[in-house]
Amino acid sequence: MSKFKFLRPTKSASAHCDIPCGIYETDTLTTAANTCQKLVSVAAALAEAGCQDPTDHNQFIRAINEKENQAQICKDQIYILWSDFFKADDFAADTELHDKLWQATKACSRVKQTLDQKSADELVASCQAVAKLFTAAQKRRQT
Repeated sequence: MSKFKFLRPTKSASAHCDIPCGIYETDTLTTAANTCQKLVSVAAALAEAGCQDPTDHNQFIRAINEKENQAQICKDQIYILWSDFFKADDFAADTELHDKLWQATKACSRVKQTLDQKSADELVASCQAVAKLFTAAQKRRQT
């Protein structure tokens, strides 16, 4: 028995597998994008008011933190669709699909980095576009 036995984990952990379950959706990413849009508006209004009150300051910090969490959720959902849902036929049917998905993830990053309402609006539009691409791919597979 090794003298370093205490360094070995006592429990194993598991994560979602890469077995394609076939259950994909875009509600999560569009809800996350809409939440970012609203939180940018809330945080900007609090910042404009000066956040002098501790309660307002706390709300500002919470809005920023949740905006970043939701932008990451949005990005993660796009990555899942990009890597697991979309297939070679989808990329052949829309030669700009890679770029559209990449641009959507970049929109997530801009929202995380700023309090810019235009960036938040662009994220919502990007996610709506991803949702349409998703629906189009589903329809192609049904025919």
